[in-house]
Amino acid sequence: MHGLTATAVIAASVLVLYAETPQQSPVSTQTPQFRADVQYVEIPLIAVDERGQFVNDVGQRELQLLEDGRPQKIVNFQLVTVPAPRAAAIPKPSAANRVEPMSVADLQRLEGRIYLLVVDDYHIRNTDSTRTRSILQDFVRSHMGANDAAALVSTSGAQGLDFTQDRAALLNAVEHLRGSFTTEEPDSVRESRAQSTLATIARLTTDLDTIERRRKALLLLTPFIGCAVANGVLRERDISIFDSGQRGSLDQSQAFEGNGPATRLSTFTCPATIVSGIQSAIHSNTTVYAIDPRGSEVTDFVPLQVDGRGGPGSALRRADRLAGTNNSIGDAMFPLATETGGFVVTRSNAFGKALDRIVREQSVYYLLGYYSTNTTHDGKQRITRIDIQRNRVTLNYRRTYFAPAR
Repeated sequence: MHGLTATAVIAASVLVLYAETPQQSPVSTQTPQFRADVQYVEIPLIAVDERGQFVNDVGQRELQLLEDGRPQKIVNFQLVTVPAPRAAAIPKPSAANRVEPMSVADLQRLEGRIYLLVVDDYHIRNTDSTRTRSILQDFVRSHMGANDAAALVSTSGAQGLDFTQDRAALLNAVEHLRGSFTTEEPDSVRESRAQSTLATIARLTTDLDTIERRRKALLLLTPFIGCAVANGVLRERDISIFDSGQRGSLDQSQAFEGNGPATRLSTFTCPATIVSGIQSAIHSNTTVYAIDPRGSEVTDFVPLQVDGRGGPGSALRRADRLAGTNNSIGDAMFPLATETGGFVVTRSNAFGKALDRIVREQSVYYLLGYYSTNTTHDGKQRITRIDIQRNRVTLNYRRTYFAPAR
């Protein structure tokens, strides 16, 4: 890889929005201004109606904001729209043409969206390689516009391509992806690969911070990462992954639900690299969307993770955790996605609808900004909550951030 290497392949915005005067109603903008003010917090926010459609007339006065239970004053609220993906034919790749990687400056000037495509080939079976490639090919051909840029990384390091707008080059790189997971791996190898995958995600999202004033999306294709699942068994020590006063309980269905309470990350018994990945993704304004490429026998079902972020329901969650399956709530793919404002797609073949939703969320959203009343530089996690005074409107947003440390 050239230029921005596989460990520095991305772009992102700092966690702070430049606000001079409060906005009482949404203001459409394509290039919001940012500044590094340690007390100023910026949160991307998506409002949807009962049909899952974006609500574009939310006003600042309808919202109430809390941080760690304390009311905060919203000083900036604006609607951000990124130009729709521009259709263009994909030329045939030429072996003689070397793909020049985009620079950080190129990415900061980009008028479209910025995507990082991460294929967790450590945890994808070779038999699922075709479906994995198909999902990525569909994204590049039908969901990524000529005004967008993307980079491709495999967690094993076997394949990669720096940020580019050359979709033919991306499709060519996708063709070489292969999964390498096998059920015969000993536990020690599985744990090593899980931690390597998490460390790669943490490193990539940290590198995205080099591109400021931009929002980014990380599409993570993985069936599971195995943080809390070893050899198909959910271990007792892995159950206490959040602090609710009921440590060890198997009935905490809202732990990682997108519409549920945020999780106190300091209580994770999973590898610390999960926390590092979430923290760096939040700081670099990167949303993680996790897609399980194994699919389902149900071809037209879009789970609530996509159109409501609540599913597949507490009963199914409990069954998963009791059975110790790879879709357990303790698996790392769930907190990586939901804690950064994204969602998980699992048990579904309706990948196109999920990709549509990802593009929409990266194209139109609100930016809410406030000065935290907690000015302590302790590096600790803080939980935000936003409520709207309107019926039948759901707010999806990142529910946590980390204070700066001295």
